[in-house]
Amino acid sequence: MRLHGHSTPAALAFAAGSLAACGGSGTPSECRAQVSEPIYGGTIDAGARDLAAAAGGAIVEVETSGGALLCTGTLLSPGRVLTAAHCKLGEQMLVRVPLEGWQARSQRLVVHPQLDAMLVEFDGTGHGSSRLPLSTTVVTGGWIGKPVHMAGFGRTETGDRGELRFVEESVVNVQPNEIWVDGKGVSGACDGDSGGPLLWLDDAGSPSVIGVLSEGSSGCLGLDVYTPTSALTQWLSKRANEETCGAPP
Repeated sequence: MRLHGHSTPAALAFAAGSLAACGGSGTPSECRAQVSEPIYGGTIDAGARDLAAAAGGAIVEVETSGGALLCTGTLLSPGRVLTAAHCKLGEQMLVRVPLEGWQARSQRLVVHPQLDAMLVEFDGTGHGSSRLPLSTTVVTGGWIGKPVHMAGFGRTETGDRGELRFVEESVVNVQPNEIWVDGKGVSGACDGDSGGPLLWLDDAGSPSVIGVLSEGSSGCLGLDVYTPTSALTQWLSKRANEETCGAPP
């Protein structure tokens, strides 16, 4: 998607360098978002305001400690945000929830040992109750052609960033630990969208997260690759147990 977001000079310069490094080929394997990815062609509600109402408060900005937008993340529970590991810049980050008007500094950054996923942990006291459930469903080839929703705060076709946008695309390929979607030259992820959720709506229209944005095309209007949440279940459970038992981060 192209999504609207903050456009501070430092953030835009970093994003421009990341996109230039992709070489313009447009293939996901050659264009891992170094800082973030945008959602071009997105809307404020993906054509359904119920989705924004149900999910918006749990989709957050992940920023540098100085407040420059890097990526998008998903609030799993008070004090825990899931985003992409390649969004890690420094040892402390800022979580901001524009729709609920609060922000918090990270206490720990916990990176997945193999996959492009990271938990940003912070003091969740008094920081709202919005959250999105993670799907444990294994996405297989049978999902090809199914509609899904991308979400993020990244750069839009107007060059702005920092406003949550949604866009509907279809699953076009499934690989081990990868879900591919394609904007077909109309929409896609861009700077600021990396780490954002791929949402699946059940028959009742309730959203859950099936993927975390990892890679995208250099032009923001092509193929985007998500890490399936089903591949993160054991890691997340282990981390939750470590927190409960008081193990070191």
